[in-house]
Formats: sequence, structure tokens, C-alpha cells
Amino acid sequence: SIGLLTRVEHGRTQELEMKRISGDLSHGIFEFPATMKDGRKAVFEASISNIPFNDKIGALCIIRDITQRKDSENRLNSLHESTALLGQAATREQAVDIVLDTIQSIFGKNYAAIGFVEDNRLIFRKGLGKNFYTELPLDGPGITIRAVKTGKTQVVNDLTKDPDYVDGRLSDAKSLSELDVPVLVDDMPVALITIEEEKPDSFSVEEVQLVEILANHFASALERIRHHSDLMKMREDHIIELVGGMDKICLRVQEDLKGPLGTIRNSSFIIRHNPELSKEVVDNIDNSVELMTNTLEEMKEITSPTKPEKAITDIFAVLQGALDITYIPRKIKLVNESENGFLAINVDKEKIQRVFFNVITNAVEAMPDGGTLHISHETQDRFVEFKIKDTGPGIPPDVMDRIYDPFYSTKPKSLGLGLSFCKLAVESTGGKISIDSKVGEGTTVSISLPK
Repeated sequence: SIGLLTRVEHGRTQELEMKRISGDLSHGIFEFPATMKDGRKAVFEASISNIPFNDKIGALCIIRDITQRKDSENRLNSLHESTALLGQAATREQAVDIVLDTIQSIFGKNYAAIGFVEDNRLIFRKGLGKNFYTELPLDGPGITIRAVKTGKTQVVNDLTKDPDYVDGRLSDAKSLSELDVPVLVDDMPVALITIEEEKPDSFSVEEVQLVEILANHFASALERIRHHSDLMKMREDHIIELVGGMDKICLRVQEDLKGPLGTIRNSSFIIRHNPELSKEVVDNIDNSVELMTNTLEEMKEITSPTKPEKAITDIFAVLQGALDITYIPRKIKLVNESENGFLAINVDKEKIQRVFFNVITNAVEAMPDGGTLHISHETQDRFVEFKIKDTGPGIPPDVMDRIYDPFYSTKPKSLGLGLSFCKLAVESTGGKISIDSKVGEGTTVSISLPK
């Protein structure tokens, strides 16, 4: 290498040798850029050691050409910077630009493009320095298609000798070598990086490995961008759903409260014009206020569940209390096998009574043309289980999947909180609720409460 250095560069090494001998330099390994006699830029490493020579101190200088090693280090550093940029890319287009810029700046390649796998086609929209549109069917010929199908890198040193070569050059010049690296997500090709060169054997093993590393980071960026896009879409849909849900809630609260408010208004009119009827009318007002309170309490329980206020209570009296405030038309036959029972258990009386009320009301509303409402119970070792059964039309499977969802209801004027509240209230006491329904036969709701 010394013979290839210019006189100036050779003088630099001699100067370093003298400093090392005199002790002005504490270490003996140096790197320095140099210009070769042929004008080529290079990087050298000089290793200088002091050695005895004729009773004097001399210097042994070993010079190595480390240009290739430094190029590799610089490429790795630049690739690291590019992958960091890929980690910040917000869109697929930004990621594509970063990859193409990296190919040009790090590898010095001028003919490259990125294609995406879409609808059984490989579609190219952008290459280095230009936008274009080319699509290739995945069931057709071509080296790029072979890379996508196999999911493996294709290095072709002489295109004229490859049987799958199809003339689809990225440049006006005649390409003779090609590198195709598939971009894989979960082992499935989602894109392809293709690079062409005008000379044969243009891709070193190191370049192929670095492009494969770039492809892996590109894949991670694409997957992250896709997940972020899906998340943003979900958030947008959720916001739309929330806004729509708020409208729905307001309308249904209005409908739920309209009845009892109307009763209170009518009762007020009666009291004002017929004071002697005030005693009877006050009961209607109390019932209406109770109904509105229950509606608001259920909404509060759904959005901000409260801790149950448990007390020792006769559960059969709680069930009877729910029946007393439920309107059951004469055309519905009530069969209550739990009418005269007694069992003291530790529950939140108000919540469990609302549970019974909601379930019984649902059963009644499921039989507008009449039917049988059957209530029974079974005492077990640790639980008492109540079954409330109707002979209505039953619940379709698609509705069963959402039966406990808050604000979901098949009734146009229902707030859709009843069963959601029931599930929360029963489970908060350590119990469980289940629903068994068959279309055309009816529905049975089972409520198990700890003894």
C-alpha cells in the first residue's frame, strides 16, 4: 500500500513514526484518509511500535488499507439512522421514501423500486427519482414474482441467463443484474424491494445482507403503520358510535321518563282540581318517582358501579316486592312456586329487587298476546337459584350475543340497561345470572345468589 500512496501521505506516516519514537504519542494505532496515486480515496490504519535498533529506538510501522471495513461501518451506521427514521414514519408513503433514499445514499444504486402485494398483484407506484404505475399478476412470470411467491431473496448476476427474466427495466439502460428482496410480515410477503444494475455481478454478499436488514425494518414499519391506522379507524368509529350512542341514550331516557313524568303531571292536575282525591293520586306519584329513580340508578350503576350495601334479607320477600310493583296483565298466567318461601341471605335488597323487577318485566313484555310466567327456585348447598320462565317467542342467537351489552335493546323505546344492570348487580353479590332461550319456545333466566 505504501507504494500506492502519494508523497504527501507517505510523509504523514513518517511524521507519526517520529512522534511515537520521541514519546509525544502515547498510543500507536492511527486512522487517516488518503488519496492514492490513481486518485482513489481510501482510509488507512497505521500501527506504530517502538523497537530497539542498533542501541537506539526505532519505529515499526504497519499500514493497512481499511477502506472496505470503514465503508461497511459507515453503511451500518447510515442504515441504523435510516431504520430509526422508519420507526418514526407515519404513513406508508413516508416509509417508501425512506427506503428508496437509503438505497440510493448508502448503496449508491440508482435503479430501485418498491412494489406492494395487493389483490393477487404486485403493484409498483414509485421508484428512485420518479413515480410510475406498473402491476404484475402474481400468477405470471418474472424474477420479482418468483421472489414474492417463494418469500426468498433473489440475486441474479446475469439477467440474460435467467429463464424467468421478463423485460421490465427500471431505467432506459440495459440492466444486467437484479436484486429482489421480499418484505415479509408474519412470513407473508406484503411488498418487494427490487434493485437493478447495468453491470453483471453488481451485488456483493454484504450488500444483499444489508438490503435484507433494511427490508426487515421496512416490514416492521409497515406493520406498525397498519396497526396505528387500524387503531385510529377504531377510535374514529368509537367516537362516532359514542356520539350516536349519546343521541340514543338521550332519546331513550326521554322515552323512559316521559311516562312517569306524564303521570306526575296528570296527578298534579287532579290534586289541583279535586283535592279530595289527593290520597289515591299520591300513590301514583310515588310509583312514578320510584320508576324514574330506578332508571337513573341503573344508568349510574352501568357507568360507575357502586359497592353493594348488603344486609341480611328474606330473599323471597324481595322477590314478592318486585312482583308487587310489576304490572302483569290478566291474559298472562302467573305460576309462582316461590310464593311462601323464606330464606335469609346477605344481599343488597334494593339492587336485587330491581333485578327481579327487570327480569319479570322483560318476561311480561315478551308475551304481549298472553302466555305463562313461571317462577320457581331451588336451594343448593351454597346458593339459592331462582328461575323465571316465559312462553314468549324466544331470543334469536344474534341477539343473545349482545344481550348484556349496555344500551343495546331490540325494543324501540327501551334504554337497554335492564340486563346489563342485572348482570352487574348479581355478580357484585357473588352470584351469577344466565339465560337459556329457544326461538319459538320461550326464555328462562336463572339467578343464583349465595346463601
